Amino acid sequence: SGKWPEIEFGKVDFDPQKFASDLVHRRVKSGRGERKTKGRWQEKNKPQAKPPPKAKPAGRGPSKVPAGKTKPKAERGKPRRPGRLRVPRHRARAPDRLKAMRKKALKRRRTHRVPKRGPHGKPAPRPMKTPQKLSPLERQRLKAMEQMRATLDKEKRPLSAARLRKLEKIFRKRYRKEFKKIFVVYKGKAFEFKVTYNPTKIIDKGRVDNEIKLYQSSPECFTEYEISNGKVIFKPFYLPKPKFESHPIFKNKLPKNRLLKVPESLKRNTAQASKWEKGVGPSAHKAAQKIIESKNKEIPADAVSKVQEIILNQKKYLKPIWDRNGEVNVQFHVDHIVEWVLSRDDSLENYILFEASANQSSGGVYGGYFRKLRKARDDLGAKEAYLKMEKIEEGRGKKTGPVWERDEIKKGEHIKIFLEKKLWRKIS
Repeated sequence: SGKWPEIEFGKVDFDPQKFASDLVHRRVKSGRGERKTKGRWQEKNKPQAKPPPKAKPAGRGPSKVPAGKTKPKAERGKPRRPGRLRVPRHRARAPDRLKAMRKKALKRRRTHRVPKRGPHGKPAPRPMKTPQKLSPLERQRLKAMEQMRATLDKEKRPLSAARLRKLEKIFRKRYRKEFKKIFVVYKGKAFEFKVTYNPTKIIDKGRVDNEIKLYQSSPECFTEYEISNGKVIFKPFYLPKPKFESHPIFKNKLPKNRLLKVPESLKRNTAQASKWEKGVGPSAHKAAQKIIESKNKEIPADAVSKVQEIILNQKKYLKPIWDRNGEVNVQFHVDHIVEWVLSRDDSLENYILFEASANQSSGGVYGGYFRKLRKARDDLGAKEAYLKMEKIEEGRGKKTGPVWERDEIKKGEHIKIFLEKKLWRKIS
């Protein structure tokens, strides 16, 4: 035609924000850029050729293969290229995950905050729990607890500790099949009546009249009290079991019908062993020599030297290592008959030889006993506490032991037992 073609250039419609968001949300198609392909010439006024039918991709879907034959390798699926992973298709059109998470969180909050409403805008009633069937034993327990409460309600208040002990024995005998334990817990001037069958249940509470329980475990020690002018007087006096059962001298020597102040501690600075040696030693040594000389004929000739070694040289005349029954290797301590913290008496007349372990046991019992009395004094709001030696009862403790009195050691009674029972044979 001899004319040049006219070419007009327009503005490029490109938005960088859309491009960035498409990249972030992975909406851009993956793969390489446009590839160069050969152009095709089409004559004018000629219908377009029909495109060839799409063939199914190899390796997908069932293919008609005669039985007993396999597809040739060319028709099977294309093998993957080594070192290249397929990108899942859903990644390209995945929604904003952060928005989805926010929606889920908001939905959860709404469901938790807003309770379900019933008719007329009121909260929906909760479903009723089905009542559990009670076993025959549980019915008996409930009935027994009602009976115990009714019995305690009839009693006059405040109850005395003696009456509570009696009711405790009655209930234990009557309801021993229903409950494992029926017991009273004392907390100062208050009490709690309890039963145990998992869990422990309180039957009744109240105040105790003029009595306090010192120990919860056996043996139970109750103390009566009187308050006047900021002073509290406790009675009876509980002598530790090791001393109560070992010898009557511990009980008989206590000053009766006297008020003794409850000590603040058991600390003392008394040199009992040295005082015992100075006060008892000379007379005990003379008595031992006389007895050995008088019974020299009864002692075998080969045993005389051993007897003198044990009694005189080792000073067993002063603190023997045997008891009245002939048991050897028994250790003795010099102890006060009446505790020094109570009587302040540190004379020889208040000394005795008491078996070591029993002496330590009674000391521990005394310490616990005085602590309980001081606590009761503080609970009652008194300033001073006293013990009235009007009645003496057996207290706590386990171990009892033998004793040797001061006069017996001075007269040499322990030496006579040593020679009569030939204890030198047992002592190495």
